[in-house]
Formats: sequence, C-alpha cells, structure tokens
Amino acid sequence: YLCIHSSFFNVDKIYTSGLEQLSEGEVLAYTNLATGQNIFDIDKKLTIQTIKVHPMVKDVEVIRHLPRTLEIKILERETWAIIPFGNEFLCIDDEGVVIDRKTIVDFSLYPFINLAQLPDRINFGQALEPEGISLIRQVWEKLNGPNQDSISDFHYNDKKELIIYTVSGTEIRFGTVKRLDEKVAFIIVGLI
Repeated sequence: YLCIHSSFFNVDKIYTSGLEQLSEGEVLAYTNLATGQNIFDIDKKLTIQTIKVHPMVKDVEVIRHLPRTLEIKILERETWAIIPFGNEFLCIDDEGVVIDRKTIVDFSLYPFINLAQLPDRINFGQALEPEGISLIRQVWEKLNGPNQDSISDFHYNDKKELIIYTVSGTEIRFGTVKRLDEKVAFIIVGLI
C-alpha cells in the first residue's frame, strides 16, 4: 500500500495519441487530470466517460505507463456521409452522429443521404436515424468502388424504407434490411 501510494508514482507526463482534428488541449480540458496525481488514484472509467462527451470522440482508452506517464488514446469520428439540413449540410460519421455542419461539400467524397424524419434542431454529437444509417452503411459497404460511384443518393423515408437513386436517374426501391445481400447483388448486376 505504501509503495503504490508513494510519490514515486505521481504522474509527471500526460499525453494524447490518435489526434488529427482535435488538439491535446481540447481533450485534456474534458478531464480533471493533472501532473502530480498518483497514477493509481486516477479513475480511468470516469476519465473515459468525460472525454467521450466530446462529439468528435468515438472511443477513448486511458493507458498507464508505469511509473509516471499517462496516455490518452483517442479514436476520432470521421465524416462518412452528408445529409442536407436547411441551407447547410450535416457531416455524419458511420453511426449517424453529427460531427460538423458545412455550407459547401464535395459530394464525390461521401454518400449523400436524405432523411424524411429530421428534428427541427440538431446538435453536434446527436445520432440521426441510427436504424436507417445502419442500413445505408451496410448497402454502401457491399457495393464496390465503381458501383458506389453510380449511386447519386439514398432516401430513408418515414416508412423506414430505403430508396436509392443512381446518377442516371434510376430509382431503386430497396425497402428494408430483409434479404440485404440478395438485393445488393441485384443492384450490382443492374449497375454493370
């Protein structure tokens, strides 16, 4: 007990890894970590929960490097798709979590999704239509590169059904997740 709680294990370095869009200062501002704390007194679970509040953080790991170093490993959310919202576009990750708003986007980089049910107000970190986004993501991942390029946009309607539009204007009434592989195979044959 005396050994573990001695000043020998007081943290003298805290650093972050995995950051591309966030700064170390932003991440550390969400914690109450400071040098001088005993490395074994730090509540890893609480630290993870407080950092995960940031809308850009998808996952966190707190690693103790004995005797005196603490690493906060971050997995950031990345834009996966674009959703129109008023005069803006919402950038969402692959779980449907809103991570950014933009007025200009490059539609060739991301799937374009229209959702029938959008709330009047949307905040960063808010998940939009998780069931629909999951279905669209599954369809998107099963299409290969050239077939993805043939898709104009996805519409997820209020009946919880997916409609896909191709760049040539063809409407594909995909429906629900039932028989997903069979329907995607049919789409691929139609796009060739």
